[in-house]
Amino acid sequence: MNNSHQLLFLFLTLTLTIVACKSVDGLTKKERKELAILERERFVADSIASVRRMEAIIKARELARLDSIRVADSIAALPPPINYDTVLVATLLRTPCYGKCPNYEIRLYASGYATYEGMGHVDSIGRFETRIDEALVEAVRQQANAIDYFSLAERYPTQGRGIEDFPLCVTSFRLKNLRKIIYNRNDAPRNLVQYEKFFDGLFQQVDWKRIGESR
Repeated sequence: MNNSHQLLFLFLTLTLTIVACKSVDGLTKKERKELAILERERFVADSIASVRRMEAIIKARELARLDSIRVADSIAALPPPINYDTVLVATLLRTPCYGKCPNYEIRLYASGYATYEGMGHVDSIGRFETRIDEALVEAVRQQANAIDYFSLAERYPTQGRGIEDFPLCVTSFRLKNLRKIIYNRNDAPRNLVQYEKFFDGLFQQVDWKRIGESR
């Protein structure tokens, strides 16, 4: 017997007890019987109505609980928010050479966060970070699109190993799901060299902070 049926049984028992104890002096036996029937019917109707109200409340609460579970499950199933500090847009790496070629790497992320690591023959050795304006991030995208970055070869020179004592300039660029890396040692087209210089120049103008340094 569930809670609703137990409640209905309790109300009916109480109804019969009250009717049995009620004073009906002055009424005929038939009238007392009819009155008892009316009283029972009224209490039964009231009891059923009360039980139904309680059942509706219980059902509403259970539906609300299930809805809360479904919402919680839906939220849990959502992918985590994207951390744009970890989504690379573009990078530039200049490698060592047999002489005193600057050796460093710049990494630009979608949020405008950027890192610089100086490794040799540069003024600042170590790891640094900064944040640039969204307009500058977009400027990098536009510059890469302007030279049709994805149409360029992956290596320059396209034939042979190139001049081995020249440093490499390795760039990468990402646009949505497309990502490309270009290795340039020598004989690259002028527009790629201009893009490399643009990228370098952009980050010569920003205020770098050594990573771990208090602001």
